[in-house]
Amino acid sequence: PNTEAFLLSTDGTLLWRYTLDSPKWVTPVKFVAEIPGDRLVLFPSREVLDATTGRRVGRFPIPADVIAATTAYFQEPDGRLILSGTFTNYGGITRRGLAAVLPDGSLDLTFNPGLGTTNG
Repeated sequence: PNTEAFLLSTDGTLLWRYTLDSPKWVTPVKFVAEIPGDRLVLFPSREVLDATTGRRVGRFPIPADVIAATTAYFQEPDGRLILSGTFTNYGGITRRGLAAVLPDGSLDLTFNPGLGTTNG
């Protein structure tokens, strides 16, 4: 599995490489999101990296049960993450398979997916 993230310069040279923190982590990196502060978030591991150095600086605060049930990720130009999957709530707030998450990891309450998805 792809358990590394790396950054290349515009000429193709390697600037940094990061290997996922946990030796138990066997799920490949599926999505990388940009968040404020020159940070990158790897999904589904939720590890936050400094985009300049590639060093781990924390973990993005999305509930683990939501990440485990997320099957698709999309980042909007405003930085919000759209998650789709088989989850039924986000931190106790009903979100049936569709949620918008702000760059700080909190649920975007202005996004109302209605009944959500039926099959995730």
